[in-house]
Amino acid sequence: MLKPLGPYVLVKKANNFYFISGLLPIEPSTGSIIEGDDHKRFKQVFENLIEVLNANSLSLNDIIKVTVYLKSRNSKLFNEVYKQYFKDNLPARTLIFVDNLPMDADVEIDAIAYKE
Repeated sequence: MLKPLGPYVLVKKANNFYFISGLLPIEPSTGSIIEGDDHKRFKQVFENLIEVLNANSLSLNDIIKVTVYLKSRNSKLFNEVYKQYFKDNLPARTLIFVDNLPMDADVEIDAIAYKE
C-alpha cells in the first residue's frame, strides 16, 4: 500500500472532485524507487496511480487532468507508456521538465478526478 512521503494525504475529495497528490515510481512493497529503465519507472508510476484510484473507487476514466513532471527529456517514451494507460478517455495534461524530484525520481504525476 502506498503511503505519503510527508505531511499530506494521497487523495483529497472536494464535492465530486478528487485531488491526487504527486506519485512517484515507488515499489509499494519496498518503498523505494523502482530499479530499471525509464520504461519500467514510467509504468510503475501509472500502476501507483491506478492503486490510489482503486482505493477510492475510481478509475483512469475518472481522471480529468494530469500534471506530469519529468527529469529526463524522454517525453517520446513517456507518451508511449501514457497512451497504453489512457486509451480512449484522454484527460487534459500538462508536462513539465524539472531538475529534481523527491527521492531523486525521474517522473512524478499528480491528477484530478471527477466522479458523480
